[in-house]
Amino acid sequence: MITVTLNPDRRFHKLLLQNRHYNPLTGIWTHRIRSPGKIAGVNIGHDYIGVTLYGVCYRSARLAIFYMTGHWPKGLADHRNRIRNDDRYENLRDATPVINARNHGLYPNNTSGVNGVWLDKTTGKYRSSVKILLEGIRRNKNLGYFDTIEEATFARSRAIRKYFA
Repeated sequence: MITVTLNPDRRFHKLLLQNRHYNPLTGIWTHRIRSPGKIAGVNIGHDYIGVTLYGVCYRSARLAIFYMTGHWPKGLADHRNRIRNDDRYENLRDATPVINARNHGLYPNNTSGVNGVWLDKTTGKYRSSVKILLEGIRRNKNLGYFDTIEEATFARSRAIRKYFA
């Protein structure tokens, strides 16, 4: 008789499928065995949803990617629309820290209304920049000075396509 031992991820994936149900269209987790149909996710702070299985609480987004693919995300489980409790599968992606950092809203101190573009008070011109990885180190790449905010925004969007496409 041949015995096959599953690797820990495959064994855990099998247990997850047996004990929890994930609806990829809604992002909602429910119990399968204990209290069938009852919602399994709870708010664990900062609007993230947690799902507990065998006494361990997992972030819903990471668990959803694992549930759907059978593999844990290599990077971060990123919410495309930046809504932390929107765990629909179409809204989730396995992202590197750099990609995840680019997926953020405007900071409170932003005065131009555009990420990476600001008015340089010394020259009176708009300046634009983008962060890139150079030899494994994050560097700020200056894209130049521009007379209008539209020109600075266009330069930044062109640089994002060049460095991240």
